[in-house]
Amino acid sequence: MKKRLLLAPLLIGLLSSCSSIKTINFKPFTEVVATNYNQNKNYVKANEFLVEIFNNSKSVIQFSDKEAGIVKGKYIMTGGEAIITIKVKDSLSKITIDTGDLTYTRSSKNDDDKAYSILKSQINGMAKSFVIYMKNNNDDDW
Repeated sequence: MKKRLLLAPLLIGLLSSCSSIKTINFKPFTEVVATNYNQNKNYVKANEFLVEIFNNSKSVIQFSDKEAGIVKGKYIMTGGEAIITIKVKDSLSKITIDTGDLTYTRSSKNDDDKAYSILKSQINGMAKSFVIYMKNNNDDDW
């Protein structure tokens, strides 16, 4: 019985050392989109875009200034959160995705490349969706 009690902490230590928490630091990602809209229309479309991609109740618009043409929000993604800033003016919209440090649990060396690829794919997918959304002429004249 004593041997089992002595082996338990050793076994727990070995199992927990098989995985570790790693951090990936991405530089802020920026994409500029030329549009055919004035600042007001770009601002409305930027707000609509964030509302559509925020599919988690913790993802929220944190700051919005129509006159300055800025919308800023927190987006929950794999490994952490990203701060999304959209700035608009006549004929232009710019999205900046700043993830800061994202963490993931690593159980093998292969997880490094896998985690990086997943996170990079999420960021690129969001930027691509923004470009498509801002260029789409989905005027709803009802």
